[in-house]
Amino acid sequence: MKKLLALLGVITLASTLAACNIDTTDDTQDLKEGTYLAVDINPSIEFIVNEDGIIESYNLVNEDAEIVAADLDFTGMTYEEALEVYLNAAEETGYIDANAEDNAVYISTSEDASDTEEPTEEEGTEEEPADEEGNTEVPLNEDGTLREAVKEQIRTHFEEKGIMGAAFDANLEEEYGALAEEYDIGLGRVRMISRAVTLQEDLTFEEAVEMNQGEIMNILRTEHHAQRDEFIDEKRSERGEFKNAMKEEMQSRRNNNTDADSENEAFQGDVDWDQIQERVRQNVENNTQNRDDRMNDIKDKARGHMGGHGPFSDDDEESPEEDTTPEEDVTPDEETDQTDTTAFIA
Repeated sequence: MKKLLALLGVITLASTLAACNIDTTDDTQDLKEGTYLAVDINPSIEFIVNEDGIIESYNLVNEDAEIVAADLDFTGMTYEEALEVYLNAAEETGYIDANAEDNAVYISTSEDASDTEEPTEEEGTEEEPADEEGNTEVPLNEDGTLREAVKEQIRTHFEEKGIMGAAFDANLEEEYGALAEEYDIGLGRVRMISRAVTLQEDLTFEEAVEMNQGEIMNILRTEHHAQRDEFIDEKRSERGEFKNAMKEEMQSRRNNNTDADSENEAFQGDVDWDQIQERVRQNVENNTQNRDDRMNDIKDKARGHMGGHGPFSDDDEESPEEDTTPEEDVTPDEETDQTDTTAFIA
């Protein structure tokens, strides 16, 4: 009898240990990866997109983005749907202007060329999967695929709306180049890690760079949800009112615009996107102050619609356009609060 009880005890202990091992493995498998996607117009927004192209979380990086997306929720949308809604909201509030020729959208993702090793001759390359109709799917975990798909969608959006605008790869070299070289990782991954370090204050860059993609993504998802909850509780109502005031001002300007028929001139006949992109690039470089003045004027008029209240008050020490992405400039040792706008000009 004693031997039987001892045997049962051993079996019970072994079963318990096995269960613990299984639980630990499951926890590790729950660290889903996904792709980090940043869309910068000033406003600036970042998304976590899963392998099916669905938005799992997002963060409104600066005050302009809080206004544009005040009444929006992108969670659960496809990235195509979210991007279209976001671009339309930016147009409604004047951040994208159909009557201007300096509409630029800058895209970066966590996957880039330096993050992906070249396949050896033995490994070869894998063909992109195709659906039953033969259409190529978008494998979001492959190098640059999501980034290129997003840029193409933005070009199509501008063409269909007759807006002189272009999509560019975000120029991250100046901001993140030194870190990318020091840690031998891609610029897109450096930016993703920097955002995680910014949002989770007790995390250092040195710690984060040792984490795998799934761990970083989990940090971003958690912080995105926390930031979203805080925004809803403290800011959404005011930002929503100001968004409506900006929409009212823009609608008034559109009603007074007598040149509406000339909007589509850039897209008559075959569209040369290289030419349009260069034209927009030059306009951005040469007319930055014009855009700043235009947006400041729209915001001033919007405050007038609200009786002088609203964000971007004249009491701010810095103008809103000088504080494009307040949380963007992160180094391993400190956070800064510098302008991020010029860093996105490719």
